[in-house]
Formats: sequence, structure tokens, C-alpha cells
Amino acid sequence: MSAIDAVRQVVGEADAVIARLRAALADPAIVLDPAAAVAVVERVMSAELAARPVVFGGGLVVAPERLGQPLMAWWQAIGAARDVRRLDAGATDGGYVRSYEDLEWYRVPADSGEPHMTGPYVDLLCTDQATLTFTAPLMVDGAFAGVVGADVTVPTFERAVGAALRSAGEGALVVTAEGRVAASTDSSVLVQRRVRDEVLARYDVEHVPGSRLSVAVPRP
Repeated sequence: MSAIDAVRQVVGEADAVIARLRAALADPAIVLDPAAAVAVVERVMSAELAARPVVFGGGLVVAPERLGQPLMAWWQAIGAARDVRRLDAGATDGGYVRSYEDLEWYRVPADSGEPHMTGPYVDLLCTDQATLTFTAPLMVDGAFAGVVGADVTVPTFERAVGAALRSAGEGALVVTAEGRVAASTDSSVLVQRRVRDEVLARYDVEHVPGSRLSVAVPRP
């Protein structure tokens, strides 16, 4: 498998979770009923996390204006046994949850109406690890209702693409659209570091279709 295909496979797993959530939450009566929304997301994420070991977690964040209050229904696969549990947002700083509208993974899909990938960043709310968060707007009756998304931790991402990335060439990287490193086979180039444009110009860079990621291989 090529490095491009390996990255596409991981992105495809996150995209599949998002598609399942969007389909399950298309009924406005569900989104406007917190108990119903939580139950639907739990059912979907229990199945998806069992089927997709590369995905750490995922779920729904409802636009506060739809309910008059924030609602985050997010499930995670915890530990080696991948026990599926709901994120306890109340165990974190409550202000973080109340202000999620300002966070990139929510704000960009809300403003653009398009899917987005945030990261790699240290996700102090969900994973406590370097993470890639894939999110997309949830539209209900033609109006924005919130975002759905999936988390892939960077260590899991690197394991999933590592063999193919090493085969691509010595020192190969996966970089984001902003030049931030999402996976590295070069011990001197750390994940989350931003590679300057003038440095990246010394790489052959191939975009991964359908994503905000590219594979970069140093030129001989």
C-alpha cells in the first residue's frame, strides 16, 4: 500500500463515522430532543468504535441556539479493551464546553459549511494526546444544527500509516495544509511542528485526495 493510500484509509474511517452520524441525526425531532440525540449518538458510536479501531472517539455537538444550551454527546473507546464510554465533559473546565463555538473544530465547519480537520493539537478535553479531529456541519431542514466528528490520536495515526510512509522514502512526513507535521519518519522532525515553506520546498509533496493532508518525501 502506498503512503497516499494509507493516509486515505485512515481519513476514510473518520469520514465514515461522520457520514453515519449525519444520516442518523437527519430528523430534526432527534436533534431538538437532547435525550433522543444522546441515545442515537450512543448507538451509532458504540457500533462505529467497535468496527473502526483507528478511531478513538466521536459524536455530536449541538449548536447552543438550537437548544438554548450546549450539548456535547461524544463517546470514546477507552483502554486496550476499547470500552465505549461517554465523555464526561463536566469533569473538565466547564468554560471550555460553554465556549466550544470559538474552537477551530467547531467554528470552521459552522462558518464555512464544509468539513474540516483540526490538528494535530493536544486535545485536553477528549484525548489528552496529540489528536486529529475531523468534523463536519450537521444540517437539519437546511439549517445549521451543530457539528459531528471523529477523533484519531496521532500515535494511532502514525502506527496506521508508518510502514507505508517509511516505504515512501527516508525522512517522509505527513503534513497538514498549514505545513504542520501529523506523522514523521524523521527523528529530527517532531509531530505538531510546523515545517516552514522554504524547508518544505525541498520535499516532493503529494496531496492526499479528499483530505487536508499531504505526503512529503525529501528530494535526494
